[in-house]
Amino acid sequence: MISNATPLISLARINELAILQKLFEKIVIPEAVRTEILVEGKPGFIVLKELSKTFLHAREPKRLLPLGLGSGENAAISLAYETKDTLLIDDAVAIQRAHELGIETLRTTTVIFLAVQKGLLSKEKALNILNLLIENGYYITTAQYAKLLEKLKG
Repeated sequence: MISNATPLISLARINELAILQKLFEKIVIPEAVRTEILVEGKPGFIVLKELSKTFLHAREPKRLLPLGLGSGENAAISLAYETKDTLLIDDAVAIQRAHELGIETLRTTTVIFLAVQKGLLSKEKALNILNLLIENGYYITTAQYAKLLEKLKG
């Protein structure tokens, strides 16, 4: 699993990075993402710094694709393309670019539902996490939120 910064920062802000640890053996991040997530004083910094010693593994792509995105997104997509690995990313434009390259993607919200499916989270806990994400700056449209609520009820 390759990750961009936003999912890691979003889950760190609400102290729910353990979800990723339960679902995945390791997360690989390019240096540009590592730089984005390890900013002293940012919410989740301490936990992300600790995880970067064990669970988050830095690896650079051999070649950066010219995608016209931010440095973290460019590097993460380039690495996922190169390794044929799944990409954890939330930015809609970056997801579109990844899909154009045939890269499988997961959003932070998808990871929460995956944890529910695997019995790692109750639907109630998943809803609490979703609401906490939103309260802490995770952007989601009203329509997307309604779809997610429907999924949790179903």
